[in-house]
Amino acid sequence: MQSSKSDVPATMTEINKFEVLKLLVELAEKESDRSWVRYSMMLYASTGLTAILSFAASSATPILSVAPAVAGIVIAIVWVRMNTLSYYYEHRWHADIEEVVKSEPLLTQWIRGRNNPRIARPYRKSKFPFGFYANMVPVAFLVLWILVLITVSLATIFSFYATGT
Repeated sequence: MQSSKSDVPATMTEINKFEVLKLLVELAEKESDRSWVRYSMMLYASTGLTAILSFAASSATPILSVAPAVAGIVIAIVWVRMNTLSYYYEHRWHADIEEVVKSEPLLTQWIRGRNNPRIARPYRKSKFPFGFYANMVPVAFLVLWILVLITVSLATIFSFYATGT
């Protein structure tokens, strides 16, 4: 069933702004929870690959370490991209929340946050956004996997030339 334009409220005053604010806060919280679940999953995958790498490195053939290294590089790149998108989605909801709060004087009085120096906690703006700090772990894994791949490649090349086959 299609709705007509008459079914849609004409102005925000016809909609309870507090209900809209609750919905936006709930969406922002869910997005934040999902971000950390994704982050944890990628951390577990990278840690598991590190364990697999330790077993592969102990084998007689160093070439077996290539597969976990390549998989680790792919996972680290996907992880950084997921963090970037998660950061964007979270801040999109925060911008909507701020817009609703600023549009209603009563909400602005109730939700004062950092606007009131008497009740706001000391806040020092960081030089980098949170997404930068969240990406430090996957970038560290990416560097690790690249170093492993280089080391394994060099070891394979040197062993090939040392044996002459």
